Amino acid sequence: MDVSKVKSGQVQESRTQTQNQVAKTKSAGLTAPVVDAGDISGIKQDIKSSEKVEFSPEAQMSKEAFQIARNTPDVRADKVKELKDAIRNGSYKVDSKALADKMLQGSLEDSLLSSAKM
Repeated sequence: MDVSKVKSGQVQESRTQTQNQVAKTKSAGLTAPVVDAGDISGIKQDIKSSEKVEFSPEAQMSKEAFQIARNTPDVRADKVKELKDAIRNGSYKVDSKALADKMLQGSLEDSLLSSAKM
């Protein structure tokens, strides 16, 4: 489909038709059909400066959380340095009982999970 000749009025008309179809489908108690918009990246619309999009508070929080996660380093350099220093100076002590308990717990969980799959 050559979208370079599509006018914004045609896009609006198509959008209205789709919304009407979805409304009819919902009122009949059915689920809305999936609509494939195809590649509409070439459509140029006349957008009025008064038109705006508002995001829900949940969407805004999700965006902020994503940005924080993206900007958080994968490795906590301060913690790595602290542990390296403790190992170097001999102050790092391993609690062998706690380590053994965690190893057994992990082994038991793996065993239970693998037997549940059978």
